[in-house]
Amino acid sequence: MSGATVLIADDSLVIRAVVRAGLEGEGYSVREAVDGTTALEECRQQPPDVVLLDIPGRWGGEEFLVTSARSASSSRSPPAATAAVHPAR
Repeated sequence: MSGATVLIADDSLVIRAVVRAGLEGEGYSVREAVDGTTALEECRQQPPDVVLLDIPGRWGGEEFLVTSARSASSSRSPPAATAAVHPAR
């Protein structure tokens, strides 16, 4: 999948930067979105090959997945992966 486009959707600038650096280092093309709304718009305008989502946030991964699934019949819906990190208590 070298050269594939990955959309990173996360409200954390630091997380997006770290993930971007790793992916670009492996030859992927990377785009970013700060929330699910922006990620959906990015997917409609220029669908990526895969979307990496953060579940929590203002409008995060769960909403993206539901909305994307509902609109999948009218457009190409890229595969999506979600991740959440919970601090140790």
